[in-house]
Amino acid sequence: MDSLFLQNIQRQVAEWRANGYKGVQKETENILAHIRRVAFLHEPQIEALETYIFLKEVIGNKPSVEVFKQSFQNELEFIRALGISDKEAFELAYDKKKDEKIQAILDEKFGTSDYANQVYALTMGSGKTILMAVMMLYDFVLSYYHKNDECFAKNALVFAPDTTIIESLKEIKTFDYSRVLPKMYEDILLNIKYHYLESTDTALAPNGNYNVIVSNSQKIILKTRNGKSNNGTARLFGDKNELGKREVENMRLQAIRQLGSLQIFVDEAHHSYGKTLEGDLKKTRQTIDYLHKYTPLVSVVNLTGTPYVNNKMISDVVYHFGLKQGIEKGILKKVNILDYGVVRSQKFIEEVVDVFVSEYGTKRLEGRLPKIAFYASNINDLRTGLKPKLERVLAERGISP
Repeated sequence: MDSLFLQNIQRQVAEWRANGYKGVQKETENILAHIRRVAFLHEPQIEALETYIFLKEVIGNKPSVEVFKQSFQNELEFIRALGISDKEAFELAYDKKKDEKIQAILDEKFGTSDYANQVYALTMGSGKTILMAVMMLYDFVLSYYHKNDECFAKNALVFAPDTTIIESLKEIKTFDYSRVLPKMYEDILLNIKYHYLESTDTALAPNGNYNVIVSNSQKIILKTRNGKSNNGTARLFGDKNELGKREVENMRLQAIRQLGSLQIFVDEAHHSYGKTLEGDLKKTRQTIDYLHKYTPLVSVVNLTGTPYVNNKMISDVVYHFGLKQGIEKGILKKVNILDYGVVRSQKFIEEVVDVFVSEYGTKRLEGRLPKIAFYASNINDLRTGLKPKLERVLAERGISP
């Protein structure tokens, strides 16, 4: 179920849309009119973009907690939206330490960061990568015409969860921009420089503004350095290869720190939420906060298809388009159920891959490559069961993993 905060924001966006996008720059009006006229984007992509623009230009690009505080007309609505029970809300309304306790709840829900941090939740297949690209282009165009407005980004960093996602994110660079931007802004796009950090050896040397950096988060993430080898003994000089990798990582972080007006996009962002997360996933959020200390961020845009942690919707969600909606609106195909007794067998994987290849192969649908997804019940099942079986099936059919 959508949060009261999310419902409230979408109500405001709907009213703003109905009133003709009042309060935005003329370039924004031109872009939105062009998008509606060309009709390349799906409706949820347009609605998410409208939400993004509304929060940036009308609300003022504020942290989610500030948007939350000003989103409700009376105190009762505000307290109910905190996500506490009616009994707790009633008791809180008359508590002498009400303000202090409310702030503690808000800190727990939204954190204490002083930059705009928003989650856009669109189900798989609804076009998150294209949406990300359109958001970047919009910011670059607006920052070109309004150079001193700190709401608009002049550089973008995209955190991908792994190297396979980096490949799909190349669509940011290759899709036809004329479908979302008027011709009058095409020259601005000539300034964009793309940096895809696909390996640990790829150097990063961004130049000026309008850089788009796409990286597996582990390649520029903050690392814990304990100065010890795998067997626990201290190293005098360290492993040469490891030191070389760390030098590249340090240089990348240093290069990114030099960029001004930086916006960060986090793909598959549900991985970086939750207080119990450990390792690289949790460090994605730490790296973002680290960069913010050196180059104040314009904002952080998180995209995900699953906006839940521990079965609760992430507090920063400002737009949500779910799987059921995608099927109902015809953006996703209706599900055709095939009954299998044992889905962990190699035969099941073989048949699924063969059907997918025979029906789709390398065909593009609406200009996009079809995707296939397998799900495992847990990480161990994925690593020891599904992954090796799938790799074997692909190898037998001459398909690159």
